Amino acid sequence: MLQGVNLVRKESKAQAGFRIITYTRLGAPIVLRWMADAGSLRDPLSSPGLMHFMEHGLMAGTSRLKNKQEMALALEKWGISPNAFTSSSSLAVTLSSGFPEALPDMIGLMLEVVFDAQFRSGAIENERSVILQEQRRKQNSLATFAQEEWRRLLYKGSGVEGSTLGTAEAVSAISVEQLRDAYQTHIPLVSNTLLVLGDIDHEKVVAEVNQQMAVWSDRVVKKDLVEPDILPFTQVARAEIAVEGAKGVELVLGWRIPAVAGRQYAASRLLSSIMVGGQASRLYRKLRGEMGAVYSVSMHRYQFSDSDLVMISTNASKEEIQKVEPAIAEVLRGSVGTITQAELDRSRMRIQGNLRGQYEEIEQVASIIGVDEMRGFGSSRIEEFYELLPTITLEEVHDLLSFYLEQPSATVLLGNI
Repeated sequence: MLQGVNLVRKESKAQAGFRIITYTRLGAPIVLRWMADAGSLRDPLSSPGLMHFMEHGLMAGTSRLKNKQEMALALEKWGISPNAFTSSSSLAVTLSSGFPEALPDMIGLMLEVVFDAQFRSGAIENERSVILQEQRRKQNSLATFAQEEWRRLLYKGSGVEGSTLGTAEAVSAISVEQLRDAYQTHIPLVSNTLLVLGDIDHEKVVAEVNQQMAVWSDRVVKKDLVEPDILPFTQVARAEIAVEGAKGVELVLGWRIPAVAGRQYAASRLLSSIMVGGQASRLYRKLRGEMGAVYSVSMHRYQFSDSDLVMISTNASKEEIQKVEPAIAEVLRGSVGTITQAELDRSRMRIQGNLRGQYEEIEQVASIIGVDEMRGFGSSRIEEFYELLPTITLEEVHDLLSFYLEQPSATVLLGNI
């Protein structure tokens, strides 16, 4: 059982070969998630946005359900909510329902989508238009624009350099044949994972999957994917981008570091909380409490197979941003060796409280656990984190901050500059 969050994990292998992982909690809604190693890292450099476009096509029709309307009617029988999402590192298809008795239909629909997506031309053209609109909407968010430019600096020349959505030019040129090839290469793979959470019985889930997979057993692809090449990041990078009509300036800065795990991972979570975890955090106190220069400041970590990204972001006026950037550098440098035990203890409590709140929502659990399960970490890494959190020392937190500050950094200023 995952410590403190009332979730019982079990794992089996379907007769078709892919893993089935269940997390049981009595009385919880049902969530199914197919996790595939098909994030935008897998996009060809010539076709950015291919994996995201393929994700849209998955839910656009099967042999039985000819279009999205027929798909919607099948889902609404049990009030099933569908969702699909593509990140840099993974692709997830999710079905959720508040009715435990909907589980057989949910399993059937998930397997049908995964093993029988058709990518009909008419449906694909509709989805192409939707994605182009999605791109325009995302470009209107200066914060998102700045973060993507920051990531582009860190991964320049690699497949993850661009937006998950791709470019309008690339998406307009992607063919149905490319989408079908991408689907066949990445989705019905034996190496992917079916995650099932909620008020369920593991053995019954496995039996139901095996029974319904009899129809699709010849569609399972048995092969391993080769890890994509990622170019190293070895120099300081900076971009200042003027956006006409912008009222403020987005600031994004941080580092791409070697992937961390174990004690370093736990220390990184504590460090982030100390810096931006609440009103008593160091950057919040400085930038808002003392200077009144920003409304909020955040610090996020993104994990990939090759590296982790550590990102600090905020927004300020054109006048204030000139003070904010050096103030952040001052706080970071001044925190080496000066973080107190009281700050560390408060951060521990804050993280533990937030985790318990997140794990109350079963769909949040699917999101938090899904990528770890796909990579083979499972609940062991989550249990490890719970166990390590109380044992991390001030010295480890200070060492990690010093390590960050020694790494090449990237900075983006975007907006009214």
